[in-house]
Amino acid sequence: MREDSGGGPVPDTPPPPGTLVGMDPRPDPAPARDSASPPMTVAHPTTPVPKGFGAVDPRIAPYVERLLEPEDEVLAEIRARSRAEGLPPISIGPFDGRHLEVLARMAGARRIVEIGTLGGYSGVCLARALPPDGRLDTFELDPRHARVAAASFARAGVAARVRVHVGPALERLADIEAEGPF
Repeated sequence: MREDSGGGPVPDTPPPPGTLVGMDPRPDPAPARDSASPPMTVAHPTTPVPKGFGAVDPRIAPYVERLLEPEDEVLAEIRARSRAEGLPPISIGPFDGRHLEVLARMAGARRIVEIGTLGGYSGVCLARALPPDGRLDTFELDPRHARVAAASFARAGVAARVRVHVGPALERLADIEAEGPF
């Protein structure tokens, strides 16, 4: 055993695969499941336990939210309208949207391709990062989702920089292939 930076014990060798690090080593009783359910899997021992943003200190998330203002009224409206239209609740979160915008700006992106438009939340974040002559090509399979997204782009004032392609992305990507690189 050796000590980590905080003085705690650290084993000299990694635990065997399937070991739940930091957990009680005694196995829990097997949960009841029907035969149609897939078998449960154990994460790789080096995979960190998933935590919510600011899980270490509950003051972090409110502080960062005040600092970054990740969701303005336009994005909040897009989220609410997507929910009201019955779109699946799988849109990115406010911090993820801000992160996408920052990354696209840092990269100096002029052309962006997005596969999966949904209600346009992430697309608005990406389009905001583009220069006035930049373009986002976003691909959406469901025509209803594409209509909601088109309204989102108009409401956000980025519609002139966005093309929404409706249909299977594997088929529709060929429509823009000659316009690359992206």
